[in-house]
Amino acid sequence: MYIPQRQQGFSLIEMMVAMLIGLFLIGGVISVYVSNSQSSRVNTGLMTIQENGRFALLSLRDSLQMAGFISDYDPTIVIDPFDAAPAFTSNDRIKVIFEGTSDCTGAGVVAVPPATKPFVNNFYSVSGTGTLQCLGNGAVAEDIIDGVDQFRILYGLDDDNDNIADRYVTAATVTALGANAWRNNVSSIRIGLLLNSVTPVKPVAEAETHRVLDTTVNTNDRLLRRVFTTTIILRNRLI
Repeated sequence: MYIPQRQQGFSLIEMMVAMLIGLFLIGGVISVYVSNSQSSRVNTGLMTIQENGRFALLSLRDSLQMAGFISDYDPTIVIDPFDAAPAFTSNDRIKVIFEGTSDCTGAGVVAVPPATKPFVNNFYSVSGTGTLQCLGNGAVAEDIIDGVDQFRILYGLDDDNDNIADRYVTAATVTALGANAWRNNVSSIRIGLLLNSVTPVKPVAEAETHRVLDTTVNTNDRLLRRVFTTTIILRNRLI
């Protein structure tokens, strides 16, 4: 006569082995997830920095290339391409002047007597919260990008009047040459930006040193950073 065997469950050892295998599998899945999440944060941070850097340099280039522009060129009409006042022209801010109908905020510009032409005054600086801003002829600044640690400017001096910069110097050096140096001696502008990812992306804080034109910046946090530089020729000086 056939007697069926009793159904037997897993032994304690088998259960422990199964749980251990399950823990390894779960640990592997978590490790892959954490790694992918970290890679995603880094890639997003790099994209943010790259996009901000390109946009900021493009905005600055378009405005600074207009420095000193005046329509219907007349050698008897001369305007300064920059405001040489210390409050506006330094190594971390710049005010560019040219004839135009709208400033960097999009606001319209009209001639202010006794001037017969409208002149744009675009003032670029960084706010206390790390935002690159432009203040036009009005009273409200326009934000350009966030995540700016340093905004540095050097001025290319043309010492032999061949329209080519022979050296790049600070604003104080240009000012020491006299009031007309901003118009007669500066042939180009060199811009340096140190940008960060705005949000932390590194797993731990990391000490780094960055060189931005004439200055060194030390950081120690979880933000990604990159340095962007460009040189802008003042084409209206070539006329």
